[in-house]
Amino acid sequence: EEFPPGWTRLMLRNIPNRIAKDLLVEWLEDHGLKGVKYSVRVPQGSRRGVNAGYAFIEFANPADAADRGLKLNGLRFQGSNSGKITRVSPAQHQTRIGNAWR
Repeated sequence: EEFPPGWTRLMLRNIPNRIAKDLLVEWLEDHGLKGVKYSVRVPQGSRRGVNAGYAFIEFANPADAADRGLKLNGLRFQGSNSGKITRVSPAQHQTRIGNAWR
């Protein structure tokens, strides 16, 4: 899948529901985002202590979103009991998450 030119916000689906944001960031860094400017939002699920199973990644640079975002597609979270395989797509709304770049 290709991303539309200029898009910077991606949706990462099929993340384990019990993974905390800090562990997700660590996983992202281990899978190619180290040294890249980005921010992450992990919506909470309906139960306390779990996420909704997806996250939004906002890149400072559209080229990073296109290149590195695609590399997050089709991966598993090692060390988790989840058998989910990640799926990355452009987020439907391209609004800035915030100014908390990593």
